Amino acid sequence: LSPVGKRVKLHIFLDRGTLEVFANRGEVSMSSCFANDPKQTALAMTAAGGKVKIVSLKVYELKSAWPPPPAPKPVGF
Repeated sequence: LSPVGKRVKLHIFLDRGTLEVFANRGEVSMSSCFANDPKQTALAMTAAGGKVKIVSLKVYELKSAWPPPPAPKPVGF
Protein backbone atom coordinates (compact mmCIF):
# COMPACT_ATOMS: atom_id res chain seq x y z
CA LEU A 1 0.00 0.00 0.00
CA SER A 2 1.56 3.26 -1.09
CA PRO A 3 0.90 6.45 0.85
CA VAL A 4 -1.07 9.20 -0.88
CA GLY A 5 0.57 12.54 -0.14
CA LYS A 6 2.77 10.86 2.51
CA ARG A 7 -0.35 9.56 4.30
CA VAL A 8 -2.35 6.37 4.56
CA LYS A 9 -6.00 6.94 5.41
CA LEU A 10 -7.67 4.15 7.38
CA HIS A 11 -11.33 3.53 8.14
CA ILE A 12 -11.55 0.93 10.89
CA PHE A 13 -14.81 -0.71 11.96
CA LEU A 14 -14.90 -2.84 15.09
CA ASP A 15 -17.87 -4.59 16.65
CA ARG A 16 -18.48 -7.54 18.98
CA GLY A 17 -16.58 -10.04 16.87
CA THR A 18 -15.48 -8.45 13.60
CA LEU A 19 -12.71 -6.06 12.60
CA GLU A 20 -12.75 -4.44 9.14
CA VAL A 21 -10.09 -2.09 7.83
CA PHE A 22 -10.28 -0.07 4.61
CA ALA A 23 -7.13 1.77 3.51
CA ASN A 24 -6.95 4.68 1.07
CA ARG A 25 -10.66 4.65 0.22
CA GLY A 26 -10.82 0.88 -0.25
CA GLU A 27 -7.64 0.38 -2.25
CA VAL A 28 -6.85 -2.32 0.30
CA SER A 29 -9.28 -3.94 2.72
CA MET A 30 -9.12 -6.57 5.44
CA SER A 31 -11.74 -8.39 7.49
CA SER A 32 -11.17 -10.57 10.54
CA CYS A 33 -13.42 -12.39 12.99
CA PHE A 34 -12.42 -13.02 16.59
CA ALA A 35 -13.75 -14.13 19.97
CA ASN A 36 -14.58 -11.02 21.95
CA ASP A 37 -14.26 -10.41 25.68
CA PRO A 38 -16.79 -7.63 26.44
CA LYS A 39 -14.73 -6.59 29.49
CA GLN A 40 -11.84 -5.58 27.22
CA THR A 41 -12.49 -2.04 26.04
CA ALA A 42 -8.95 -0.83 25.33
CA LEU A 43 -7.83 -0.02 21.80
CA ALA A 44 -4.19 -0.17 20.70
CA MET A 45 -2.51 0.49 17.37
CA THR A 46 0.99 -0.63 16.39
CA ALA A 47 3.14 -0.36 13.29
CA ALA A 48 5.66 -2.85 11.91
CA GLY A 49 8.77 -1.79 10.04
CA GLY A 50 8.99 1.86 11.01
CA LYS A 51 7.53 4.80 12.87
CA VAL A 52 3.99 6.06 12.36
CA LYS A 53 2.46 9.36 13.38
CA ILE A 54 -1.31 9.46 13.90
CA VAL A 55 -2.38 12.84 12.56
CA SER A 56 -6.08 12.53 13.33
CA LEU A 57 -8.20 9.94 15.13
CA LYS A 58 -11.98 9.96 15.51
CA VAL A 59 -13.82 7.29 17.48
CA TYR A 60 -17.58 6.88 17.27
CA GLU A 61 -19.55 4.57 19.54
CA LEU A 62 -22.42 2.91 17.75
CA LYS A 63 -25.61 1.65 19.31
CA SER A 64 -26.16 -2.09 19.16
CA ALA A 65 -28.25 -3.48 16.33
CA TRP A 66 -29.25 -6.35 18.62
CA PRO A 67 -32.18 -6.12 21.04
CA PRO A 68 -31.31 -6.27 24.73
CA PRO A 69 -31.61 -9.70 26.36
CA PRO A 70 -34.87 -10.34 28.23
CA ALA A 71 -34.85 -9.69 31.96
CA PRO A 72 -34.57 -12.83 34.09
CA LYS A 73 -37.88 -14.11 35.43
CA PRO A 74 -38.19 -14.18 39.21
CA VAL A 75 -38.15 -17.61 40.78
CA GLY A 76 -41.04 -18.11 43.18
CA PHE A 77 -41.31 -20.55 46.04
